[in-house]
Amino acid sequence: MLASSIRFYLRVLRLLAARRVVSAEDIARGYDRISAGYDDSFTSHVAPHSLRMVARLGVRDGDRVMDLGAGTGTLTLALARAVGPRGEVVCVDRSRGMLETAAGKARAAALNNIRFVEKDMLEAISAAPAATLDAVTCGWALGYADAPTLLAAAAGRLKPGGALGIIENTRDTLDAIRRAALEVARRHPGRVQTIMDLHFRLPRGARRLRRWFEGAGLSVREVWEGRVNRRFATGGEALEWVLRTGAGVGFNRMMSDDIRATCDAEFAAILEREARQDGVIEVAHRYVAGTAEKRSGGMTA
Repeated sequence: MLASSIRFYLRVLRLLAARRVVSAEDIARGYDRISAGYDDSFTSHVAPHSLRMVARLGVRDGDRVMDLGAGTGTLTLALARAVGPRGEVVCVDRSRGMLETAAGKARAAALNNIRFVEKDMLEAISAAPAATLDAVTCGWALGYADAPTLLAAAAGRLKPGGALGIIENTRDTLDAIRRAALEVARRHPGRVQTIMDLHFRLPRGARRLRRWFEGAGLSVREVWEGRVNRRFATGGEALEWVLRTGAGVGFNRMMSDDIRATCDAEFAAILEREARQDGVIEVAHRYVAGTAEKRSGGMTA
């Protein structure tokens, strides 16, 4: 096992040196594939925590807001209701499937004040004129960007008094899932074809998010942490959930296709062995959330 682990880490170093990481396009297409069932698998479970962040943002009637990495529109729809018909929400996501799901929900709710934009988050916020937005949000998507760069760009587009709201997984989120996936990859180092580097861009916790806000020239209002627990009867059930959520997007591109069925079976077995307690497998989405404000004279980017 030691020799296999050494080969795995050497393989990772070679892939990183060659820039063989899962691409943004691969991630977007992965979200396309799971978009229809994404709310049932993920959004519905974290929505109360996401909407708590929106409530603390203080968006008002007539405001103009941009929701980055909007997914199926949970934050977008809440923001659209808050800004009313005189306001506007720009719903940004790179996945067409996620945007189509969000647009369908907007039509069903008779919300006509949303503009849908299929674009990279940094490109979208950078294209907005400086100091024109009352609020910017990013829910569960900050890890797909360089956070300091994205937050600085968002701060530059906020009006004085405008607010930025973030909710994101912390680096220790879904720890049992991550450990099982890592063990599978270590068993088959020669079959690892690309690297998913999302984990390294996630914040460690409240202190890091606070530092990112301050680095963007924003005044921190509040930062808090929380968790959402999920329970599964079997390792196979947990695997099916992973494959239907963002937890599996990109990661299932890491291993060669010809060994994927073997990897899936090993992943489920490892969870059964390592994570089962009191008859269930429990995993925790650990997150950090916060809001910050642009003071008069704040930086632009």
